[in-house]
Amino acid sequence: SAPRSFPTLPRFTEVARMLFFVCHETGSFGVADGVGGWIDLGVNSGIYSRTLLRHCRSTVAKEKAESLAVGLNSAWARLRQDGAAGGTTVVLGRMEGRALSLLNIGDSGVLVVRLNRNREPRQREQAQVARVVFRSHEQAAFFNCPFQLSSDENGSDTLYEADTFQVGVRPGDMVIAGTDGVFDNLFDDEIAMLATTFMQQHKPLQLVDKDGRK
Repeated sequence: SAPRSFPTLPRFTEVARMLFFVCHETGSFGVADGVGGWIDLGVNSGIYSRTLLRHCRSTVAKEKAESLAVGLNSAWARLRQDGAAGGTTVVLGRMEGRALSLLNIGDSGVLVVRLNRNREPRQREQAQVARVVFRSHEQAAFFNCPFQLSSDENGSDTLYEADTFQVGVRPGDMVIAGTDGVFDNLFDDEIAMLATTFMQQHKPLQLVDKDGRK
C-alpha cells in the first residue's frame, strides 16, 4: 500500500511529483502535484511540491496554524526562502469540529462520500451504496495548465485564487483527496463504487466522533 508520509528520495534525477501527508492526531492532510510543464525549462517540480508539502505538514499539522490559508501562506514563504524552482498544485484539509475545512489550488481535489442508510427494517439487509455528497472543482487557466503556486514571481497564482470550503461531515464518511491523475481517469460514480466496496469491508479511520470531537 502507499506510504502515509514522505518516502526516501530515490537516487535518480527524476523525483516523484505527487505526494501527500496525513496527520491522524490533528485530522489534517495534504496533497501536492508538481506541474509537469516545468520540465520544458529543465526543472523537475517534484522537489518543489515535496518541499512545499513538507512545510505544510509543519505549519498545518504540527504548528496548528489558525487556518489552512495561514498555514499555506507560511509554508509558501518558507519555500521561497529555500530557493526551490518549479510549480505545484496543492489541496489541504483539516477537521474543525464537525466540519472539514478544505483549501484547493489547481486541478487536484477532494470528494466526500457517504453510505446510504436504509431506514426501513426490510431494507436494512440490502447492500448499501456510497454516494458523493461533496466535490471540489478543478481550477485551470486553460487545458493542461492548472492554477499553481510557483517560483515564477510574475506568473504564479496566489492564495487569493484558492477555493476554500467548510463541509459538514458525519462519522463514517470517507474523504478522498487526489490529483488529476485520479479525477481525469475515473468518474465520480466509479470512485463511489470503489469506496462502497472499501467501506463495506473495512472500518474507516475515525477522525471525528458523534459529538464532533477529534
